[in-house]
Amino acid sequence: MRQSIFARLRQRRCLLLRELIVLACALALGLGYSRWNADSYLPSLDGNVYSMLALEDSLLMVLSSGNRNSLVRIDHAGTLLNYMDTADGQAFQYLESDGETVYAILSYEKGGETLQRLVALSLDNTAMRARSLTELTTLRGAPAGVIWEEIYLPAESEGTGEPEEGGAATEIRALTLSGLDGQGQSFLAHVDLETGRVGFETILPGESVLFLKYIADGHYVWISQDRKAGQYQNGAWQRDILAGLSDTPLHISTCGTRCFISDSISGDVFEIFPEGAPARFRQGEDFIGGSGFQYRQLEVYTTYQSQSGNVRLVGLCAAEDGGVIAGEDYSVRELHTGALRLRMLWQHGWLAVLVFWAVLAALVESVFSILHSPRLSVRLLLCQVLAAAVLLGGVTAVQYHSFQETVREEAYQKLRLIGGSLATVLSSSEEPGDSASVELAVHRLERQVSMAMDGQDREYAICVVWDTDLGPVIASDSASPAGYLLEDVKSRDYVSAVSHALRQGKGLLERIQTDTSCDYLYAQPFSQGGRAGCIAISQNEEVLLAGQAKFLQRLLPLLAVCPLLFLALAWITRRLLRPLDEIQRALEEFYTRGSGGQMQLCGMPHTELYEVGRVFNQLSIQTRVQFNELKSINGAYARLVPDCLLRMLHKDSVTELSAGDHAPVNGALLILIPRGFSPDRISLDRMTGLAAERIAQSGGMLVDYDEGLYALTALLPDAERARSCARDCLEQLEQNRMPVMAAVLSETVELGVFGGDSLLYSLAVSKDMRRKQAALERALDFDALVVENTRAGRTGLRLLGWDNGMELYEDPACRPSDWQSRWRETAGTWEKALRLFRERDFPAAMRLFAKVLRRMPEDKAARWYLFRCDTLRDSAAQDGDTGLLFDWGEERP
Repeated sequence: MRQSIFARLRQRRCLLLRELIVLACALALGLGYSRWNADSYLPSLDGNVYSMLALEDSLLMVLSSGNRNSLVRIDHAGTLLNYMDTADGQAFQYLESDGETVYAILSYEKGGETLQRLVALSLDNTAMRARSLTELTTLRGAPAGVIWEEIYLPAESEGTGEPEEGGAATEIRALTLSGLDGQGQSFLAHVDLETGRVGFETILPGESVLFLKYIADGHYVWISQDRKAGQYQNGAWQRDILAGLSDTPLHISTCGTRCFISDSISGDVFEIFPEGAPARFRQGEDFIGGSGFQYRQLEVYTTYQSQSGNVRLVGLCAAEDGGVIAGEDYSVRELHTGALRLRMLWQHGWLAVLVFWAVLAALVESVFSILHSPRLSVRLLLCQVLAAAVLLGGVTAVQYHSFQETVREEAYQKLRLIGGSLATVLSSSEEPGDSASVELAVHRLERQVSMAMDGQDREYAICVVWDTDLGPVIASDSASPAGYLLEDVKSRDYVSAVSHALRQGKGLLERIQTDTSCDYLYAQPFSQGGRAGCIAISQNEEVLLAGQAKFLQRLLPLLAVCPLLFLALAWITRRLLRPLDEIQRALEEFYTRGSGGQMQLCGMPHTELYEVGRVFNQLSIQTRVQFNELKSINGAYARLVPDCLLRMLHKDSVTELSAGDHAPVNGALLILIPRGFSPDRISLDRMTGLAAERIAQSGGMLVDYDEGLYALTALLPDAERARSCARDCLEQLEQNRMPVMAAVLSETVELGVFGGDSLLYSLAVSKDMRRKQAALERALDFDALVVENTRAGRTGLRLLGWDNGMELYEDPACRPSDWQSRWRETAGTWEKALRLFRERDFPAAMRLFAKVLRRMPEDKAARWYLFRCDTLRDSAAQDGDTGLLFDWGEERP
């Protein structure tokens, strides 16, 4: 199993290597894109800080970065300890913590409506996750249009957090939220964290509240929409408690049961007491610790109690290169993300990695298929689809970008028209107007625009500011009262755009970030009675780009038609290239058979491929004729030059043969000698015809013909095939009344081709071949049918004699059965007689040969040896006299 897996991996190592390279590129591109887009999600002090909460040893903040909103916890050195990023269109509004869990209000956009949810986050996790506690906006019985802004954790003395025995604090079981509706009415929401039930309560009836702070049960501090601070405690009302101290009270902060209010213009911080007059806690012109910033420069701040028991302030101040956390005990000018930066890069880049991997894998595999596909139709189709996809994507992107620019330009013209009209109205007055006159002019223009738009809902917000030494101050705004510094109630991008327009002295359009969305802001400077001001008209980006849906609706049919166009393109390409399949089929048939059939040209488009097919059909016909002629020639050639000749000479082709090529062959010679007839031309033709087929089937070849013995000599690869061929030839020739004797001589034969450049002749050369034929002729006189020159480990063979070191054996199995049975009875006597004959004990040998003849009177071999014993018994016989060719002298040829 393991070997099979490794074998598959080796076969697909190119694919695996290619995919690994694609994955590495996707990782690089995805993380590179995440790094390039890091400004939109990495926490930074350069954006807005919507909320701050000081803990014992750290600081919790809600930061905005690009189009995202993040909740972070840092230590006093600015090192990031915990973080959580929100999705687009989400923002944390307010924070509260018991030291282990952070409770926050999460606002989010859904269907053009802003909804709110109460969530909890654990500080035990570096990458915090929001756990939903309850929905606030969609609860049954919830007041309509309420925006929840504050969270209150009950004190330990109230029971929910009372310490247990041993000093351990119990879990928070209930929370209280405060909120305001559009008319400034105040509400409380009591949330039971165990059951999820929420109870609602209306407080401060009759008060139009701008900012509200819940101090304790029955104790509230607020700032009204006419910029007056008030306090309510257990039925006691205190209104305008900062009269003569602050005309623009803004931010309310608490530290335990102590309450503080800051002034927007002067920057003074006042402490509000439950009883008695407020007191100035910090002077706006004073510096915040050793940070180098003044209290009046604070954009947002919070209070906390130091280890010494004193209340300390820490907040965000604007610097030229971004924001600075300025505190009385510490300052932070830059956030240090450390190793968490890599984690955040991967957290926001893994989806881009997947997208890049899918796109690159599809692109690489398409290109690979284009370059390596064996089918031309596939290559062309993939090229066309790839080109079409790139073209479609490019055209769509260009059209979409052009559409966005068009919508942006239309919005710019619309906002510029409104801002210019209002600037003309305000500039026409020679004397500087107060807030009431400015608001009156704004309301009059809004009514005119509403009438021009057929009474449609207002899609924009107008803010008029005056340029002062402290910065832009609100003269008229639909969301905030006049008199506040613009930087205290608007985002940093908003203030930057207005300040830039005031410095440049001309109108401009900027894209700014809000808490849950992005707005387009048009700022138009104006002057009135020597006083400089600016009109800022903002409109939500979703409203400006609402035409995108219509654009997509118009584009959707085109995108839906594209797959059909691709299919049609594929069908046309396949139809045009279909003749290639027919050409391939015909060529494959031509390759396998040597000639192919006709291509089907019926219905084929009359293109270049049609002409190729027509020419191929003509070529196929001519090739078939030539192939048939060549086949017949090859058949005749194979009869003259058998394949076994090439194999024995170790040649691959007849073209490699040349005169003088030879090789020793350890094979066997098969010699067929006619018995009892002298073959003429006709008989020789019949005999060779029958024998040649058997010899060819056994892998041999004819190498010689002896005119004296009328013998055919064949060369076969080994003795076993020679014996089998000999038996087949004996049987076949016997049936055709052409009896022969077959001799199998196992020896090394020198086979070669001789001749010249114009003529070659194959010949097998064996040592003493003439003497061997004479010995076989003597065996022929013995009526032997199959003769061999070696036993080769076989038993049952009959020794006929010897000559010149060569022994001849007869295979008795070829004799008649009656002869075989008698031979088995005399085989031992025969072998003993031959041994005595060879030892020249002729009298003893004669007695044994006579005994064999009495049992086998027709045996010519026994009769011949009896005659030889009688001849030699009275003479001094030599060794050569006992051989078959006793009369063969050196002078014989």
